[in-house]
Amino acid sequence: MLGTPQPTVPLTYLREKEWNCTQCDNIEQVTKMVTEPTDKQRKFNSLLRLSEDYDIPNLSIESKPNELVVRAKLPDFERTPGCAIQAGNRIHHG
Repeated sequence: MLGTPQPTVPLTYLREKEWNCTQCDNIEQVTKMVTEPTDKQRKFNSLLRLSEDYDIPNLSIESKPNELVVRAKLPDFERTPGCAIQAGNRIHHG
């Protein structure tokens, strides 16, 4: 028996917000249609926050059908003579 079919359209729901003004006692209600983000959108947004969370001067993300390609320009770091990074391998000089 096959598994439960997954919906092809993202889930949508109504989001209701209510604001109470303490100065004038007015109540404002806003209702809008919200689409549940897909896993890919969640991962994309998480990657976008990298530049905010870390000192990354330039971050670009390319979205392809089954992959996300991330390019980050890192700030210039002060290199110490005892440690160098070459071709993705960490080399320790003793």
